[in-house]
Amino acid sequence: MTDSVDYYSLEGGRKTVAEEADFRKEIRQGFIRKVYGIVATQLLLIAAVTSLLLFVPGAAAWARAHSGPVVLLSSGP
Repeated sequence: MTDSVDYYSLEGGRKTVAEEADFRKEIRQGFIRKVYGIVATQLLLIAAVTSLLLFVPGAAAWARAHSGPVVLLSSGP
């Protein structure tokens, strides 16, 4: 492993290329973690609503009788 002195420019106090690359990698990993979290949450919500409509007879009947709100909610942002 490199010495910690190599990570900084002693004169300017700037970060070196190696440290910038580590920083960019952390940002990229954080972004990927957030995106996967959002996608997983959406999939869980879709699975929950689908299960509700498939396995609860009253919910399926309500969805058929009130198709307007169902379409409005399903086409959200």
